[in-house]
Amino acid sequence: MTLHSIINKQIISENDFKTIISDKSSEDIELLAQRSNQITEARFGKKIQLYVPLYLSNVCLNDCSYCGFRVSNKYERSRLSLEEAVEEAKLLHSYGFRHILLVAGEDRNYITIDYLKQLGNKLSTLYPSISIEIEPLKSEGYREMVSSGIEGVVSYQETYQKDIYQKVHLAGEKMDFQFRYDTADRAALNGMRRVGIGFLVGLADWRADAMELFRHLKNLINKHWQTDFTISFPRLRYAEGADKEMFKEFGGKSHAVSDKEYVQLITAFRIAFPDTGIVLSTRENEGFRNNLIRLGITNMSAGSKTEPGGYRQEQNKGKQFEVEDKRTPFEVAESIKKNGYEPVWKDWETFMK
Repeated sequence: MTLHSIINKQIISENDFKTIISDKSSEDIELLAQRSNQITEARFGKKIQLYVPLYLSNVCLNDCSYCGFRVSNKYERSRLSLEEAVEEAKLLHSYGFRHILLVAGEDRNYITIDYLKQLGNKLSTLYPSISIEIEPLKSEGYREMVSSGIEGVVSYQETYQKDIYQKVHLAGEKMDFQFRYDTADRAALNGMRRVGIGFLVGLADWRADAMELFRHLKNLINKHWQTDFTISFPRLRYAEGADKEMFKEFGGKSHAVSDKEYVQLITAFRIAFPDTGIVLSTRENEGFRNNLIRLGITNMSAGSKTEPGGYRQEQNKGKQFEVEDKRTPFEVAESIKKNGYEPVWKDWETFMK
């Protein structure tokens, strides 16, 4: 069966997907891009949903070799009080954001369920969509937070390759591969309306991780058909204090992914999962992000700061990673318009519920 025949099928099988992500020529990538564009515009229209991450704490008990928050990284840590977090959120609200993602390292002694519930209650009048990207919780933790206005969970597996997973997670609760893997299932079972999964591109062979994500997402959609799943492929970026051996620019070994392969990855998932949102972060640079708008992306972050308190006063330390796209939210929105798409700040689906 030809690639053209495969990508025009209504249901993409596991073998079909394996064919789509296998090594391809530039002509084949163009074919994937065209099909991805057709599917995205048919299912989502020419709209890009904007959201913003709000970092609450860079304290973390885990030692993940690729992350600036790792516990072995020695610098003065910072946390936002509830009042400080609300002030940051109000500023972001004034920019136009109505989707906010609350992010923190594994700081369970401070970023507690009670802290998040209080913050959710305070922000629920400003934001119709509030999600969290924190340490994986047990079922009761997700159940408790739903009532406070928090409706979404983001939890990336980082890599689905267990041997590499163990090598890059050196200490902390995050070493438990299976507990993290089951996070999306627990969140969906316990009332979270939105669940985001994915992997950190560059930790392992991207095709191997893509196959596992395909299986993971298929199973979740079949089990939780009422949940709105999204996927994302954040690409490995250097952070201060990260293990330089992981990055080619420092002479280390890396499973670096080219822009061409990254396009193949995005378009493959759009073709396989026509109704699933695909999220693009500021880990990619301005020009590449502009080019990806037409190729299957439905959600984009804008103006991101990856350190606590960075919106009101940008810091030079304590970042989770270095942002590549440094444009303001307004510049990102204008760029989306110039590409013929509409930046969407509000969650109309939530307003209609």
